[in-house]
Amino acid sequence: MMRNIPLLCCFLGFVFCSAERTVLRAQGVFVETLDAQGDSLLGVEVFVDGKKANIVGEDNGVLSVELFPSEKLLRKIAVVCPGDSQKKERILQSGGFKKYVIPRLTFECPVTESRLALLISTGISNIKLYLDGAPVGETDEDGHAHLSFESTPGVVHHIRMDASHNNKVKPKHFERSLTVPGRDALIVIEEGFRKIKKRRKKAKTKNVGPIKFVTL
Repeated sequence: MMRNIPLLCCFLGFVFCSAERTVLRAQGVFVETLDAQGDSLLGVEVFVDGKKANIVGEDNGVLSVELFPSEKLLRKIAVVCPGDSQKKERILQSGGFKKYVIPRLTFECPVTESRLALLISTGISNIKLYLDGAPVGETDEDGHAHLSFESTPGVVHHIRMDASHNNKVKPKHFERSLTVPGRDALIVIEEGFRKIKKRRKKAKTKNVGPIKFVTL
């Protein structure tokens, strides 16, 4: 029995040493890109080691990116922000883990321009529209209008809906302020203009006097 102890120790040593050397490589990475307000951005391109990444899933702006096989432990993960041509790059350690994990990287993309689409609904046709005091159109026969423009995040714009030219509509105007978000956005504005109803004139009743009884 004593003769087998060195052999047993060598065997156990091999097992434990092998366990310590057994490491896993990440087969994927979560990538999230945030704007200046900390909200997730959509439409972000992701690259792994200079090659366009394979996006296998998305959950609330967090992308699941596949890591193609490589002998490198350090992988270059890059994103291209919307409206920008330059890549933001970070180094990911993709190996050396003792258990299976999916690393997560967060990038920041300060947006310089946001594209806005405005859907304006007033319920009345021919309501004149103004953006920061400049005329930009009027509502159609269904009382709707669509506006689109680009602006810098954080800038405040003023929208005026004016019906002062129409005596049959009230109120005469609505005004709304809009702060440009740090991402492209669709904004719906609904305001309740209404037509003034004509008052009907009451019919005049004739005074017919007291009732007279006639004896036959």
